[in-house]
Amino acid sequence: MDVVTEILQFSKAPEGCVLAIGVFDGLHRGHRAIMSRAKEAADAGGHEFLVMSFSPGPREFFTGNDEGFYLLTTDEFIGELEKLGVDRLLLIPFDRALRETRAGDFLDGIIHKHLDARALVVGEDFAFGVGREGSIEFVRHRSTDIGLELIVVDELVVDELPVRSTTIREMIHGGQIEQANMLLGYEFHVSGEVIKGSGIGKSIDSPTANIIWPGSKVKPRRGVYAVIAEINGNNYPAVANFGVRPTFDDITPEERFEIHIIDFDPGDLINNTIRTKLLAFIRDEKKFPSVGELSARIAQDIQEANAIIQSRTADERR
Repeated sequence: MDVVTEILQFSKAPEGCVLAIGVFDGLHRGHRAIMSRAKEAADAGGHEFLVMSFSPGPREFFTGNDEGFYLLTTDEFIGELEKLGVDRLLLIPFDRALRETRAGDFLDGIIHKHLDARALVVGEDFAFGVGREGSIEFVRHRSTDIGLELIVVDELVVDELPVRSTTIREMIHGGQIEQANMLLGYEFHVSGEVIKGSGIGKSIDSPTANIIWPGSKVKPRRGVYAVIAEINGNNYPAVANFGVRPTFDDITPEERFEIHIIDFDPGDLINNTIRTKLLAFIRDEKKFPSVGELSARIAQDIQEANAIIQSRTADERR
């Protein structure tokens, strides 16, 4: 999949494109329904499947930061789109010029003429242009004149819950990982390079691989999780803690993600990348009266995590 980062660098495909536009934060099940419909239309018409999204996105433009907001990092987002069969990604900055572009100019000049879109696939809450004047009805009214097919995908509802990024973020903040994963359609995950830790885990027979949580990625509730650690393409059951290790007062209170891989000798994982999938929240992080009590609780955490992972594996085999 090719990635183009400036509209002026984009060369339209001779066969035209089917275009999906959105922030698509998280590429959750609702977003995937849009992608699926766009892929279907592109294949049926022999067109290119093009996605337009934004980096930096609207949040950075309006608030000045993206701290702890996104469900996927940019690299993860690109990787997931590749799996969905996208031919090209137009990943452009949401800036003042784009914000001040009138809806008619954007639709006629960019979507129609520059991208040569034959169909536009969007969610039911889609709007663009100054003051969000480019509503669904606006596009529907103008689309006939420019030969553009408009495909609107209804909001997806799962177990009576609308599938929305805002809802998923709230679930992750609250430790409701299993519910968040249900709406995402995949396990919420984080990837990072292993850094040198303080050695505390090893000293209490629970060695950990430590990564720094990406600044732009949604932070989970502080506490202990059952996780799957992926190393060099292999999956391992693990237990992880996100937090500041409050039992150790002399440790700098910097949030870290510490992963203890069950029945696995971590060896020298420094500088290796671990992709960790969060499966279930086990307990809140807490300050223990002694290192011994912490060690005993970690042993219990490992048992609980193992039971959760084994149960999940058994369910998948049925």
